[in-house]
Amino acid sequence: MKFIRYSINLLRLTGISAAVALILLASMTATAKVAHASGVVQQNLRGESELPWLFAVYMITWAVFFGYIFMISRRQREMSKEIEALKRALADRESKS
Repeated sequence: MKFIRYSINLLRLTGISAAVALILLASMTATAKVAHASGVVQQNLRGESELPWLFAVYMITWAVFFGYIFMISRRQREMSKEIEALKRALADRESKS
């Protein structure tokens, strides 16, 4: 039962990170269209960079990665505890027989 609950939580996390990625992608696309329409693209050729966007995407990617690793490690720890509890219950059951 715990595994199902953790799977649902993981799916929620995945859904949230996918939504954040889509929102970021949509905002970047909209910004690029507005920038191109207003001639800002020509200004970028003169030395302005898109480095802040790159940094933001980089940080979001790492945050999602570490969040995923944290969720997996926590789930693995709890699964190990559950396995140990099942081993103890099986040993108790066999000793009573």
